[in-house]
Amino acid sequence: MMSVIMTAAKHLRRCRRGVIAIEYAIILPVFLPLLLGLVEVSFFYFKAIVLEGAVREATRVVRTGQAQASGDALAMFKDTLCDNLAGVLTCGELSFYVRSGTKFADAVFDPVFNADGQPINQEFTPGAGSAVVTVRVGYQWTFLTPMLGEVLGGDSAKVTMSSTAVFRNEPFE
Repeated sequence: MMSVIMTAAKHLRRCRRGVIAIEYAIILPVFLPLLLGLVEVSFFYFKAIVLEGAVREATRVVRTGQAQASGDALAMFKDTLCDNLAGVLTCGELSFYVRSGTKFADAVFDPVFNADGQPINQEFTPGAGSAVVTVRVGYQWTFLTPMLGEVLGGDSAKVTMSSTAVFRNEPFE
């Protein structure tokens, strides 16, 4: 009888069926949100880089005076901005303002969205030659992974990604 119990105990010790399923059940609830969060944060920063590039190109048409000379500066600015988003961001969901002044101390960095996520402070005054211009573009990103918005400084789900440029227009006329 004792040998039967010993044989059964040895058999159970060697038997590994179901162990992998149990290990996955323990690890997966922790690993999967971490993996999804990593992918989502990577995608967030990818979109932020695309937004930076689009703003850089759009500010170039203002800085060189091409937008002001086109007859419809706002349309040229928007077209340049939207064309450089590469389909990664939706142009209609962007909010921006373009303000001009005479010196760099005039640059004011107001938010582009209020606490409810509605666009505010939208204006477009690209200025003349040698004016100091502030361009700020914002986009509301909604996180799917729980608590990532709070970690990155927003509310529970939404974070505003923004790109700001302050420059002096070239002396065009």
